[in-house]
Order: sequence, then structure tokens, then C-alpha cells
Amino acid sequence: MILVFSLSYDDALARASESASGVALARTDHAAAVGALLTARAPFEPMFSLGGTTFASTDEGQAQFGAYTSDTTGYTMNAGLSQAFATGTGLSVDFDADQSDSTFTIEQFDAEFGEPAWGSKLTLGLSQSLLQGHRLAWNLRGVHAAQGAVSSAELALEIARQDAVAEAARRYWGLHTARRLVEIAAQSRAATAEQARITRALVGAGKLAQVEATRIAAALAQAERATLDAEAAAEAAEDQLAVLVGVSLDASVTLTSRPTPPPELPLHYRAVLDSVVQGNPSLRLARLEVDTRKQEVQDARHGLLPQLDANGGVALRGYDPTFSGSLAEIGDAKLPQWSLGATLTMPLLNRADRGSLAQSDAALARAKLSLAQAEATVETAARAQLRTLDGAKQLLELAELNQRLAEETFGAEKARLVEGRSLQRDLITAQKDVDQARADAEKARTDWLIALVELERLRGAL
Repeated sequence: MILVFSLSYDDALARASESASGVALARTDHAAAVGALLTARAPFEPMFSLGGTTFASTDEGQAQFGAYTSDTTGYTMNAGLSQAFATGTGLSVDFDADQSDSTFTIEQFDAEFGEPAWGSKLTLGLSQSLLQGHRLAWNLRGVHAAQGAVSSAELALEIARQDAVAEAARRYWGLHTARRLVEIAAQSRAATAEQARITRALVGAGKLAQVEATRIAAALAQAERATLDAEAAAEAAEDQLAVLVGVSLDASVTLTSRPTPPPELPLHYRAVLDSVVQGNPSLRLARLEVDTRKQEVQDARHGLLPQLDANGGVALRGYDPTFSGSLAEIGDAKLPQWSLGATLTMPLLNRADRGSLAQSDAALARAKLSLAQAEATVETAARAQLRTLDGAKQLLELAELNQRLAEETFGAEKARLVEGRSLQRDLITAQKDVDQARADAEKARTDWLIALVELERLRGAL
């Protein structure tokens, strides 16, 4: 049992935009770019840390009162919260606590003493970049690069989708034309077979020479071959369309849409060109590349600055035999600490940053050249498509006129042959002209549709 799959033109385009291999690959690239953007934002996430350690030790020593041994047990714990900001600011809050219990044994007096002790500390730290690293754009350059990669991936996905849709349109109308050519070839074969029957009858009646029967037999064989070739081409076109739109190759695809007459172009010639230049996805991708390179140049110039980081901190400490007592001392601010400093880091020759700036300048120049070349290429292609569309309607009208004239000529030659005023080869020639004219008309319709699709692809409007 053969599965029949009905497919409209709009359905073919929609299925191609979803299932085409190029679109699927572009989607994976876009997903990877989104993941890279998430990674690029990670350095600005708050960081929390929590840890603890338990310990025990035994030691011996010599003091003024004689030899002694000590046994110490305890544990430490710490918790911290830190945050890096895009302003080049770093902020951290840390809390540390430790408890130790030491026992001392003096051998000379056979005495033992000791007491537990708690220490705790609350620290607030702050750092700020003053030269290199104080600009938002510099600190966010990784995020900006990742965002640019996401935008590029989105445009690449759009290009892949537009290409898939355009290819689906070409294959859809190509299959439609191929099947019309099969119909034309079949009609020609049937007409030739009928003419062969008539010719054989006329030869048998002595009204035509035997050579006319030979000629018509050769024409019939040629028509049979033309039909087989047309059927093979149609089957190949059907397979190509099925693969693109995700239909089983075992299914028989039925096309439910028919080509419509060419409409007038709704936009002015210059307006169409402007819409192509503005909307073409490849040009938008090239412009994005230029913008990205400009930002990289600005970042590279900022990178020439030396690093000057200011840092400061305040801390409150507590020390008591009990944990609550040590916390109370922190609250009373009895044991404060503070610090303030700065660090200057500057490579003496600065070769790395100067080299990075030179590379960024060259990349920007290359991106601008690529954009100019792409604009010229796309506009040239758009002009060519507009010229094709300008003449498409006339070409179709001429093809249809040629078809009518060829059919009239064939009818006249057929009548003259019956009257004995024409030769069989003239009729065969007239039949070939009719077949060719019909095929040319079908191809003219398809060529116009495909040219319109190509213009819409250039505009990014599919």
C-alpha cells in the first residue's frame, strides 16, 4: 500500500524551515552560544563559601618552670560571601570562628592546667580598580562578546531558515513542473501513437509512402523515451522535496498548490534595493561583525592602561572562653582592625596590550572591507533578480503565445497531411514544436516563481 502525502506550498515551506538539516545544525550552534553567554556572566555571580576543620595535636617543650607536654584539640569554621561587580569593584564579607582546648602537664610538679578558648572574626573587604578595569565595557567584554555570538548565531539560524525555505520553494515548483512535463510527454506520446495508427492506415491504402510509416515509428519511439525521461526526472524531484521537508521516501507526495499568475511588483525599484540592503541577513551579520570589532578596539585601547587597584578592609574580633562571649566582643567592637592600600601593576614595555590593539585594528579594517564587498555582492544579485522579474511576465506571455501558435500550426499540418498536401516529417516537426512550446511555458511560470522567491530571500522576507 502506497502512502499518499498531501503537501501545500505553505506547508512545504513551514516543514523545511523546521526539519532542514542546515536549520537543525544552526539551532545547535545557537544553543551553544546561549550556553556560552551564561558562562560569561558567571564571574558576576555572588559566591558563597562554607568550611570547617577539626584538629588535634600533642607537643612538648621547655619553660622556666621545667619541661612540659601539651595536648590541644579544637576545630575551626568559616563562612564567606563575595561579589564582583562590572564597575571593577569587589566586595567580600567573611566570618571565621575557632575553638581550641589545650591541656598543659608540668612533669616537675606533676601539675595539669588549661582552659578552652573561642576566637571569632568578622571581616568586610572592598577593592576597586582605578585605571585598567574601571570601565563597564572593559569588565563586561566577555559578556558583550558572548552576546554578540548569540546575535550572530540568531542571524546564522535565520540565514539557514531562509535558505531552506527558498530551496523548498525551488523544489516544490520544480516537482510541479516536472510532473507537468510528464503530462505533456504522455500527451505527446498518445498523439504520436494515434498519428502512427492513421499513418499506417494511409500507407496501407497507398496514399502515403512506406517511408512515412518508418518516420512515424521513429517519432513514436522518441516520444516513449521522452516520457520515460520525464517520469524519471519527476521521481528524482519528488525524492529531493521529500528529503528536504521530512517526508518518507516511500510516500507519494501530492502537490495541492498551483502556480499563480505573476503579479505586479508592489514596490518601486529603488525601494526594493533599499529593502534588500537593510533586511538581508548576511549583510546584517556583516554589520554586527563590524560593531563587534569596533568594541574590541575600544577595549584594547583601554587595556593599554596600567592596573591600579585600591583595597581596604575592616574587621572586628572577639576572644573569650565561650562562643557567645566572643560574639559579644565583636558586637562591642572592643578589638577592631582596619587596612587601606593600593597596588600598581604595569608592564614596562606593554607589548601584549599594544599587540592586542594592533590585532583589533586589523580585524576591524578586515570586517569593514568584508561588509563593503558583501553589500556590493548582495546589491548586484538584487539588481539581477529585479531584471529577471521585469522580464518574467513578458517571457511567460511570449511562451504562451508561442504555444498557441505551435498548436495552430500542428493542427494545420495535420489537416494538410490528411489531404495529402503535407509530408509526415512536417507533422512530426510540428508535434515537436508543440511539445517544446508547452514545456517552455511551464518552465517560464516556474522560473518566474523561483526568481520571486530568490528576491524575497535576498530581502530576508521569506
